[in-house]
Amino acid sequence: MPHPDGDSYLESQNLSQPIAEYRDAPIAVHASYYLQKFLDTPPSAEPLLSAIGGFPLAIKIHINADLDQWQKHGITPRFYFDGQATVGSEEVAMKDAKVSMEKSNAAWQPYYQNQPTEAVIAFGKTGSVKANHLQRYFQQILIERGLTFEVAPYSACAQMAYVDSKDLDCAVGIMGPPELLLYNINESLITEIDFEKGLVYGLVKTQLLKKLNVNEETFIDSFLMTGTPSLQPFPALNDPAVVPKQPYTILDAVNMYRTAGKSIATLCETWSEALQKQDPNWQDKYQKCRMAIKHAVVLSTNGTLEVMKFNELSGDNHEYIGLQLAAEIYHYQSKALVGPRVLNSLASLRMYVYPPLDGGESDEYRKLVTQQLVPTQEQTIALYASRLHRAFQHKNIEMKFWYDDKKTVKMTHQDVTPAPDRQAATWRVDDATIQSLKDVKAQPGSIGFALKALEDEKFRKASLKKDTPAKPSSIVSTESVVANTLWRFLHLRGYINDEHKLTDWGNALATTVHALPTSKQEEAALLAFELLRHDVLNARNRHDEWIGGPNMGNDEQNKLCLLIARCACLLKLRHKEIGFTGPLSKNLLAHHSIITAVRECDRDLIEAVAASMFISSHAERKNRTDWEKIGASLLFGEDISIAFGITVKTYLDEQHQGHSSLELKAREKSRYEKWPIAHAEDILGDLELAFKFFDALHAGIKALGSKVEDQDVWESAAKYLSERR
Repeated sequence: MPHPDGDSYLESQNLSQPIAEYRDAPIAVHASYYLQKFLDTPPSAEPLLSAIGGFPLAIKIHINADLDQWQKHGITPRFYFDGQATVGSEEVAMKDAKVSMEKSNAAWQPYYQNQPTEAVIAFGKTGSVKANHLQRYFQQILIERGLTFEVAPYSACAQMAYVDSKDLDCAVGIMGPPELLLYNINESLITEIDFEKGLVYGLVKTQLLKKLNVNEETFIDSFLMTGTPSLQPFPALNDPAVVPKQPYTILDAVNMYRTAGKSIATLCETWSEALQKQDPNWQDKYQKCRMAIKHAVVLSTNGTLEVMKFNELSGDNHEYIGLQLAAEIYHYQSKALVGPRVLNSLASLRMYVYPPLDGGESDEYRKLVTQQLVPTQEQTIALYASRLHRAFQHKNIEMKFWYDDKKTVKMTHQDVTPAPDRQAATWRVDDATIQSLKDVKAQPGSIGFALKALEDEKFRKASLKKDTPAKPSSIVSTESVVANTLWRFLHLRGYINDEHKLTDWGNALATTVHALPTSKQEEAALLAFELLRHDVLNARNRHDEWIGGPNMGNDEQNKLCLLIARCACLLKLRHKEIGFTGPLSKNLLAHHSIITAVRECDRDLIEAVAASMFISSHAERKNRTDWEKIGASLLFGEDISIAFGITVKTYLDEQHQGHSSLELKAREKSRYEKWPIAHAEDILGDLELAFKFFDALHAGIKALGSKVEDQDVWESAAKYLSERR
């Protein structure tokens, strides 16, 4: 990775021009570069973000305010997101994540020592939350504003450089990271727009090369030495004995490169001893990175994949580009129907599991990601692989983990039975049938609708299409696509059986969904059942050694309080658009990591279900303009923070004694209107919603009987809650 503090030399070379010169001009903007600035710089930066789960509470208002300025000045941004990982980038991301994890662990120490100010500062410097974590959320904001975006096949920089070099009408300028200078761009790169000063800042590539006194080839090699998202910096640059003034700059890299006769091979030979200790394969990684830039894969103007300088492509191109998937898959990725996480695994035959925000220290978390989630991930891979080249159908995928470089788990998707694509194919409910379900009082595509519809025996039989030829023209509307995707997902996850009847788990989920106080909690309810099925939503594994767990009652009371608080972590607290202020909880943050792992796994599966439906011609593909809307409508696309869990835990912990008097209960609750979360909009109202959510979960769990081994604990928790609400 480039130095986190940026390159001071490049920053000093920024030139400015009046913003008025860009009026009525479309600008291509690197989405992660744009979004990361909001995460890292005041006033939008939220220093406690990594401590409460990584979902920002105020970023939307800042993004909208900034985009309003673009509109006011007559400039239209078109955003480009990174797609499939380039070779080397996941290894770099893993190392970067480990560094952030160490900083996060250190940030908890002052909090343990009752030094909140120092803790806030330390959490703000962890760098744990990256722009790609909020990609779906940002895309939703863009959809709401009617702004266009595109997901690149691989590197957003490569795609933007292609657009810039073609002088296309969709972009008369590009804004993004200095990495764009590695590509064939049209002279200038915008680095910042200051609306208050009315200035646009940027770098002019020819002037920069002239100032450095280098040609294009020397510049690229020197820039790569400083590090990119796909290549760690050349180790000697970080050595104060070699480069006394740290952090290093590209000027230091140029000078070092010159002393090696402008040869990377000579440079590596000169520093061979240091490389052997720190990064013995750096030269090989450099060569792959260099070739990946030269032969970047982009989406051409006619919508097809194009490899730059294709005629010069070497026979071992899979080593630096990766395995290429079907063109149709890249189309779905470009429209944000599917994300790149699973595609990365298919193209590299390797899946990286990164450290969660709490560090992933618990045995139950490691068991979850190394064992329990693997069958679902294999289903996901199988759905894609069944429609790809036969070679993919016989390749295992190796999982790598942050906590042990030597530990691997093999995913054998070819052994998944029954075949998930065949199970999914039995669901082809057409538009007309969905429109006929007018008596179902729920929005088509919602969980409530999916479950309620199956109570109609006539519909259930009509939905079963085991041997009927597919008619893609019958599934056209957005809501029909989303509804069929959800039924297929529920079938694959065991809530619906092969006869399209609800299973015991499906009936229990329906009981809970029907008891919810608001349909907005349906996704949280389904996620709760997913946690239950993995046996990770319970009162066990309390981890009293981690700060922020219940501690004011007796052992039994603390256990029940923790269970209810863990359920509340599935909900979103109504909060003013300002950064979080309140108590922290590493205990609940660890549970949030479990929730996130399950949610992301399910998101991958539901995306694969949607993609396979189109690939198999079960839904209309031609002339669609709603791809982004479909992707945004699928479940599990947005993360949550633990603010709600902290609120519920704090309230119940304070009420550990309980009260039988309604008057005393009301008096106690009134104390929480402004506390413990300073900027919550309606704590008392949200507490009631959380308690009713728990009631609904409890009702569904009771329906499961012995399938949930902790029935007595849930019953005790319900009684405990009734005495404190």
